[in-house]
Amino acid sequence: MSDPVADDQPLSAAPPQAAAAAFGIVDSTPPLDPATFDLDDFIAGMRPTRRTVKIHERGDLIGVMDEIVDRIDSTPEDQDVNDLIAAYEQAKQAFLAHTAYWTVEKRSSEWVTDRWATYARANGLTLDKDGDTTDMKARLRLLIDQLVGQVVEVKPAGGAPVPVQVTHERLRRMYDANEGELNKLMYAMTDANQAVAQSARVLTRDFSQRSSTGRSGTASS
Repeated sequence: MSDPVADDQPLSAAPPQAAAAAFGIVDSTPPLDPATFDLDDFIAGMRPTRRTVKIHERGDLIGVMDEIVDRIDSTPEDQDVNDLIAAYEQAKQAFLAHTAYWTVEKRSSEWVTDRWATYARANGLTLDKDGDTTDMKARLRLLIDQLVGQVVEVKPAGGAPVPVQVTHERLRRMYDANEGELNKLMYAMTDANQAVAQSARVLTRDFSQRSSTGRSGTASS
């Protein structure tokens, strides 16, 4: 059984290591000492991989901005386009403001298999001997139900997590409104379930040039 993978990559954020001191972040994790290493404690401290992706609510505004940009580009240089630029900025800010971060949490292959089988039995769907199906409509329903069980947090951009109940019907409405945004969640779900934690792309990000110490010409106070 395999999950679909979308083109968009899940988004995660972490403070740049070079600027950790500025945030008051220190590594307080004691080094692993072979003499005192406790396997049970180590396993007890393990947590499932999580991936977070930004979901955009107002995809319709992309078309609005497309039209405004075309009108600006087609306006002669000697004509005023300030009103068009203002309209573009207004649409852009509205698009960026209507976003939320959705977080999915890793589940085991056994959990996924059981989830699919349970949903299939309850809804009259037929799975093959591998627990899968080639019926695309049935597969979409199964994947949406799986996603319901893996979304653990929804947080509006710039705000705190909100207590929401993610349901099959709500995710289906997201799919009908903007399939691409649901595909981003599907990708994040697949990545969380299948990727090795240490191989997560977010670990390879280098923010040294974004930190105060990495910018040339930064004045000291």
